[in-house]
Amino acid sequence: MTGAATRRCFFAAHVAQADQAIRQTRVVQYARSIGLYVNLHSDGYIMQILDDLVEIGYHSWHPLQESSGMDPQTIKDNYGDKFVCYGSLDVIDGLLAYEGDVLAEYISKRFQIYAPGGGFIFNTGHFVQPDIPPQRLIGAYKVVNELAKQYGTLAPA
Repeated sequence: MTGAATRRCFFAAHVAQADQAIRQTRVVQYARSIGLYVNLHSDGYIMQILDDLVEIGYHSWHPLQESSGMDPQTIKDNYGDKFVCYGSLDVIDGLLAYEGDVLAEYISKRFQIYAPGGGFIFNTGHFVQPDIPPQRLIGAYKVVNELAKQYGTLAPA
């Protein structure tokens, strides 16, 4: 539906709406009718079509790509009760840009925004690139495990 565009949809919103919505609605509604949860993966900036995705019936979407210009607080405020927020560790503006305490603060801020009220799955926005030091990723997930306990969002083992 969209590409990895920054601050705008890869396709014009009216093209995405006209070309995709009917087919996607059929597939999503069928999946929901048989008890499946439906996630959309869409890179880039998709704010212009989020209302359409709600209407189509998606349960969640991934990633929440801040590096494309998507604002976490706007997403949570306007769509936190409509979608499961899935992602939030932007690999460009977060994992690549920060380390140590600064990365921990970045992650903590995302939990403060997305975790209250539920509907949040913490994950990287995309696959982790080879230029990310493994220890940085391990450190990030140590922070995540502590925050998940604090917010009561850690799944039982």
